[in-house]
Amino acid sequence: MRGSRALRLLMGGLGLLGVVTFVGMANVAGATVVKVATVSVGTDPDGLSVSGTYLWVAIETQAEVQKIDLATTTPTVVATIAVGTTPIGTYVNGTHVWVLNVGSNSIMKITAKTDALDATFTLTARPRAMIILSGYLWVLVGGTLRKLTQTTGTVKESITLGASPVGLVYSDTFIWVADEGDNLVWKVNPTTDVATNFITGHHSDAIAASATFIWLSNSSVTKIEQINATTNLGVATIPVGNTPSNIVVVGDYVYVSNYTSTNVSVVTITSQSVVATITTGKGANGLATDGTYVWVSNSTSNTVSEIGEPYQAPTPPRNVTASAGDSQVVVSWTAPLSTGGKTITGYKVALFLSMNSPCGQF
Repeated sequence: MRGSRALRLLMGGLGLLGVVTFVGMANVAGATVVKVATVSVGTDPDGLSVSGTYLWVAIETQAEVQKIDLATTTPTVVATIAVGTTPIGTYVNGTHVWVLNVGSNSIMKITAKTDALDATFTLTARPRAMIILSGYLWVLVGGTLRKLTQTTGTVKESITLGASPVGLVYSDTFIWVADEGDNLVWKVNPTTDVATNFITGHHSDAIAASATFIWLSNSSVTKIEQINATTNLGVATIPVGNTPSNIVVVGDYVYVSNYTSTNVSVVTITSQSVVATITTGKGANGLATDGTYVWVSNSTSNTVSEIGEPYQAPTPPRNVTASAGDSQVVVSWTAPLSTGGKTITGYKVALFLSMNSPCGQF
């Protein structure tokens, strides 16, 4: 409910009004996050991506991609597609699914609608990560970021980076690359194809970004780092679970998969703290999101977990007033500043003759 609300309570024969208060509106620390579903998949699921009502999961040991239908009551694997050796990630652009195969040094192109293999692009070294941007495939290959056409896989540009770039993400007009070999982050302008050494002295295995911040995870420590994307200065170091392996930003939250803790940490950007920890499966690893839900691949338990949108208790109603009358009281209030991420569908008002003597709830 939004705006002001008024409630008239008829008191019957009661002539004494002590305290009128609201119940169930206390603000609590932490958030409620629900694990919506768990889906059994093949052996050693790794990178995954979502498009529409389908989730695409790279099954590393079996050299397959499995397609999960999310529109069914129980999410179900509806297709299994043979790909190259040791697939580590899938990427979707609406019409096609792209698969990175580190064992066969290749990228495979699959038509999303028919599940048919369209093309295979052979690379000169193992691919590590990829994004799809401005009609091109941007792929980390060796110590370079390569810009490939989607039709033939032709290399249009090869941008030299550092010793071991492992993760990349696009946000706010720039591509950000985590280089674990040189302990730095590269900032790449996709218009000019120029890379700049942006952050030094930060070892990271995975990277995520919003318009304001860069987030780095390091699997050798139990923390993530928050970096200002404009000044390149550290903002916060936030403890998470053991062996953080991947990271993704969804709205006001950052999700971190913790491989050996078998869970996902949910961090709020505003409070810079973990507000929820969701038990998933053994070997929590790859992360994907559609902007509302998050999916995590559990590489040891051979499952994929679906995680619902976080929500918190709403803040208290504002400007609460009570006007006593003849056997009645009129209570008015203004809606809370924060709904906690869920729609408020109703309010409860409790009447007390004294602090320890409740006599009704409305």
